[in-house]
Amino acid sequence: MVVSALALGITLAGAGCARQVIATTCKFQTKEVTFGAVSEYALPNSSRDPNGITTGAAGSVWFGNQALGGVDNLFPNGTLVEYSWPGYPGDGRLNATYPKALIWNVQVWDGRVWAADNGGTLVNGLDPGNDSVVELNVTAAQHPATSAPALAPYILTATPYGDMWFTALPFLTGGELPVVGRISSNLSVTLYAVSGLGHEEPIQIQFYNSTVAYLVALDPSDPTDSGLYSFDPLTSNATIYATRVGGNFSMIYPDSLTIVGDTVWITQHATSAVVSYDLRTGVWTTYPTSNVDFTYATYPYFIQSYGGAVWFNEHYANEIAMVNASAGTMTEYSEADPPIVNSDYIQQDLTVAASPQGLWFTSWDGNYIGLVAGSQSPSFSISASDGNQTSLPPGTSATVNLTLSGKWTDSLTVLSSDSEDFNSTPTRIAILPSQTVFAPGSGPRSLSVVIDVEDTLPQGKYTVDITVSDGLVRQTAFLVVNVT
Repeated sequence: MVVSALALGITLAGAGCARQVIATTCKFQTKEVTFGAVSEYALPNSSRDPNGITTGAAGSVWFGNQALGGVDNLFPNGTLVEYSWPGYPGDGRLNATYPKALIWNVQVWDGRVWAADNGGTLVNGLDPGNDSVVELNVTAAQHPATSAPALAPYILTATPYGDMWFTALPFLTGGELPVVGRISSNLSVTLYAVSGLGHEEPIQIQFYNSTVAYLVALDPSDPTDSGLYSFDPLTSNATIYATRVGGNFSMIYPDSLTIVGDTVWITQHATSAVVSYDLRTGVWTTYPTSNVDFTYATYPYFIQSYGGAVWFNEHYANEIAMVNASAGTMTEYSEADPPIVNSDYIQQDLTVAASPQGLWFTSWDGNYIGLVAGSQSPSFSISASDGNQTSLPPGTSATVNLTLSGKWTDSLTVLSSDSEDFNSTPTRIAILPSQTVFAPGSGPRSLSVVIDVEDTLPQGKYTVDITVSDGLVRQTAFLVVNVT
């Protein structure tokens, strides 16, 4: 059938929607490589295409094993247990190009480890206590022209309120409303049409509380026309009515969100920046990443938070970033040692999971699971000496002072970026540091930066990054420039 508004708002339950089977398990020992705060656990079998990751019990993590068709459990001591779903033929790959399952999200919910396989339109739930697997066919809808699945589950969101929601990657043919779904504890599935998005499609949902949920949505034909929306999950019947949040602020390809207190954080894929929205004040803030030489944009992808720290990966920069908004700083960690210098060596480190240990991430091409230890602070840091706010009219300049602290055994390079454009490259704001290299040594050391604003720059709030890098780690101080 065709996915349309008329076909939604129904509950799929009973025979044919869910079946229980038994997974096959294998146990291995991974090899760990560590550099700085980064540890990487190489998977014992080649080309496992790991993707989709979440935290588990006893400091372990679960992730999708796309080449095998299943989920894996990695423990802190490096022990790995693979759980292969039955019904996925072959011994690793369907062919030389594609894995057999497409898993972008894994969640622990209601006693099982769930993974959304949007290649097979299934949401599979493993009980690691008895190796049983519930195969949940979330929809039987078919694309009318290609007979391909018309609703592919994408991002799962386990809520504290007893259910689990998911977004989907539909094949819209014109006239249909986009779709989200809810899985209840009895494994019934309810599909909802979502109105109010225009031509945009839901990407990820997060819950602020039991009556307020936020979602990011994008228009595939015009990814610059994308926004943040809210809805009430308790009053949703056949149709969810989404409301645009944050005025006319438009993002470029928003792909993931997380909520920290009263602030929503969102990645902008195809850019070099993440943004935050303060629910109390209605203020948007852009946080540029530092730039790399081999790509025009760093492509932030998935974002999560833990203990107030906001973590995200920079797909094309091959880096993991952590923002401390209260301190006005950011740390970026290379995912390779030595750092890559060519985009051909991007390791496809895609999905992330924040935890008490730090940030876990998957490497599709590198065939490993990585961890950035949040407790292991870099040996050097940079901060604004006299506050991080300055105001100046167009066509004027100001000098800001920063302090470089700690110790560094390699030379530090001074870099800069800002929020005036999608790729965070300064154009109408000139950022002129007093020196561009610090020889090996220790702090405190002073760094002054002249910020020169062209008279053509529109009035508004801009974020300037002043970054020092030893190659493996980048430390950034954010400066807010109010052009009035």
